[in-house]
Amino acid sequence: MTDKNLFARHEVTRSDRSDRQMRRTRIGLFPISIALVAMTFLVGWSADPSDQQQRIRSRFIFTGNTLGYIDPCDCTGGLLGGLDRRMYAIEERREEDLPAILFDLGNIFETAGGRPMTELGRRQARFISDEMEQMGYSFVALGYRDLAFSAEFLAEYLPDLEHPPLLTNRAEGAELGFETVPRIRLELGGLIIDVFSVVEPQILGNDGESLASRWEEILTEELERSSNGADPADVQMVIANVQWGVSEAMPEWYPQIDIIINGTWMLPRQATRIGNTVAMTAAAKGQMLSTLDIQAYPRENQREGRPTIIGFQGLQLALDPAKPSAPEIKSRMVAFRDQLIRDGLILP
Repeated sequence: MTDKNLFARHEVTRSDRSDRQMRRTRIGLFPISIALVAMTFLVGWSADPSDQQQRIRSRFIFTGNTLGYIDPCDCTGGLLGGLDRRMYAIEERREEDLPAILFDLGNIFETAGGRPMTELGRRQARFISDEMEQMGYSFVALGYRDLAFSAEFLAEYLPDLEHPPLLTNRAEGAELGFETVPRIRLELGGLIIDVFSVVEPQILGNDGESLASRWEEILTEELERSSNGADPADVQMVIANVQWGVSEAMPEWYPQIDIIINGTWMLPRQATRIGNTVAMTAAAKGQMLSTLDIQAYPRENQREGRPTIIGFQGLQLALDPAKPSAPEIKSRMVAFRDQLIRDGLILP
């Protein structure tokens, strides 16, 4: 049975910003190009004005699979990414007249043989976690690559993300050195959203059972409570670090899931519908910023046989180095790189 004390509640509104965000200097904004075409699916629209008024619009802004990349990726072409481009794009998407929340799917740090404990890897991890803290993430779901690190490494770097709760289906008795929760409840623009995070122990290797619990029974129990319990949520969202075939089958196994975001698959995938579930993923190496806009019925207006998510639009925003960046982060990135050169950890 899952320990209910592991669950967390976090309310997010347009005016609900942390002290760190309020202290942050506003970034001058101007248009950023969208390199990938957005796919929009509008399902079940009605001409009834009262039905339109029942729907609530909100936006999810998310990243995933940063894999230690501070600068643009080392691809053969394109050179997308960079934390400074990410910050600029996040601020632009927040500026639109739509309640929004920012979160990360995990797989944050660089991996080399599964357990990179080099001085360079540690410094990169510190820089990334500090910058993510400044960006104002509401929560971080730990990925299977994160859990491949030693507990000592995780306890040293993940708590730097002091504000956002850390989500994962931690095994009972697992000593990670910091607190995690398997579910968080959000309030976004009038919608109550329960977010679940599952990591499949099988993809963690032989010691996976010591870090992540068997997720099927836990998810079954908690989705039922979230959907039909005494205090049900309007929307159920799952961040799944599972094998791709399992992720594709989950909407059939768990029809209560309204949104599923895959944190394992590292190629950008536009939002699509599987049954009544909206499915999406994010790219690797920090190349893109992903957004998912939804129109959803609150619990009081939901009807049997009608999907909760009535309209949705998924975007993959390419973080093109030729486009604007956040100058404060850019200056810190330059100073960080210069220090690594002086210390002989990277070449000029």
